[in-house]
Amino acid sequence: MMPRQVSTVRTPPRAPLARWSLSCLALLLAMSSVAVARQSVGPDSISAIATADAEAVQIAEPFSLTLRVTAPVGSRVVFPEVPRMLGDFDVTGHQDIFDVPSDDVNGQRFWIRRFTLESIVSGELTVPEMDVQVASPSTGEFRNFRTKRVPLRVVSVLEDRADPARYRDIHSVVDVAIPPARSASPGWWIAATVAGVSLVVLAVVLVRRRRSWMKPEQWAIRELDAINQSEAMESGSSDLVWEQLSVTLR
Repeated sequence: MMPRQVSTVRTPPRAPLARWSLSCLALLLAMSSVAVARQSVGPDSISAIATADAEAVQIAEPFSLTLRVTAPVGSRVVFPEVPRMLGDFDVTGHQDIFDVPSDDVNGQRFWIRRFTLESIVSGELTVPEMDVQVASPSTGEFRNFRTKRVPLRVVSVLEDRADPARYRDIHSVVDVAIPPARSASPGWWIAATVAGVSLVVLAVVLVRRRRSWMKPEQWAIRELDAINQSEAMESGSSDLVWEQLSVTLR
């Protein structure tokens, strides 16, 4: 009898196809998770935040305070009237930017009001809370949103500087003792005498130069004394006295 021939059919390996399928599935899951993350904030969230572009400024130095409202599309945002002062800060200008689309969350919009503030009072100051009215697009009812206080330090021009009342006084000429010559030769005596005379002349020149120059602290004290004895101080003209003080401080 002839042996029976059995034919075998080889199937291609399925491992690469399985890996490719799993990779596609993982990619789809990652894309869906990214989409969920983008919408996790929610289009109905509303917030009002106030921030300053600096933590410390000098007296009369302008800075920006940004009031930013985040709300869904179709909302109505009503900012309060621009006051002349926010706490101890003078409002010197403002700029409004309304209904700006958000790049992070779909369906969200920004309403921005940027103040320009300054203060002539030094110390640890605070921008007070501000109220904003926002109407939801679904209900149309207005709700009140309040920002947090913004702390800010206003420093004086003379702060962290040397005390003008404690300056070094000008001393008189210091005599330098000539060391005794170790040798009896006249050359040492002549050299020592010339050196001593040169030092005395140099000290006199330096003292004269220092006397001809006045330090800024001395000048400021002299100006303050002049303001204190001026006619504006006696007449009680606060505007003129403040103007003279501002010139002296600057």
